[in-house]
Amino acid sequence: MLRHYDDSQDYWLTVELFHRIEERFLGAYNDCFEPVLPSWWFISEKGRRLLKDEQPGIWKEFSFEAP
Repeated sequence: MLRHYDDSQDYWLTVELFHRIEERFLGAYNDCFEPVLPSWWFISEKGRRLLKDEQPGIWKEFSFEAP
């Protein structure tokens, strides 16, 4: 879904959408991500552990252990 917005919308509209998602849904998990400028995030080691332990279905579905 986000790829569609990224590929077909204005850059700043995409950034605003990301910030809204981050603010509403990811705020409680700030320590599970590593910020990378300008505003995109990568999962931290703590986030990887929590995802694997608490959401094994998602972990498996996205093949996070693949090389």
